[in-house]
Amino acid sequence: MRRILLLVTLILATVAPAMSAQGSVRVEVSVDQFTKDPSVQVRNLFGESRWNDALDDAFRISLEWKIELWKSRLIDANISTNRFTMVVRREPLLGQYFITYYDQAGTLLSELAFTSRIQFAAALEQPVPLRNIGPKTEGSWYYAVELSITALSDAEFAELERFIGAGERTSVTGALSGVLLKLFGTASQKVSSRVPVRVP
Repeated sequence: MRRILLLVTLILATVAPAMSAQGSVRVEVSVDQFTKDPSVQVRNLFGESRWNDALDDAFRISLEWKIELWKSRLIDANISTNRFTMVVRREPLLGQYFITYYDQAGTLLSELAFTSRIQFAAALEQPVPLRNIGPKTEGSWYYAVELSITALSDAEFAELERFIGAGERTSVTGALSGVLLKLFGTASQKVSSRVPVRVP
């Protein structure tokens, strides 16, 4: 039942006035001065109680990155779009935290495990470099980066129901969960950044 209450809290936080004074999550983008390739990083994800609480209650948090390269001109042109996903989670029984990386096709790239929450949080905020996507010709360019943070996808909601356990769920709990998901969707947040790039 506690997980359902957390789901309610997450959803209400989403439909409440977004990005209030607590909206401290941000993305940062740095550009290699030679290759013009970007590195992206998330800052202060767990400075927001909804994500901190979700992690504490063993929910998966998906961070979906979209990195667009644009050419600045009279009508800006989108030259390329790259995506990847980071999934962070806590495994209470193992006493470990995990960061899993997937490419835009959903293929597993790597997974890191931590026994220290401090090390886990520090690793999560490390820059992630993207290779060979920088502009190759001279002119004015920019990167438009968007990060979509989601506490529960549809598949993860089904996993939540398994966590609760069929024997423990009442029909009222099941109905409440379904209604909340249909009305409000999953708890989510989007943050973005834009960085200019100049190729001589």
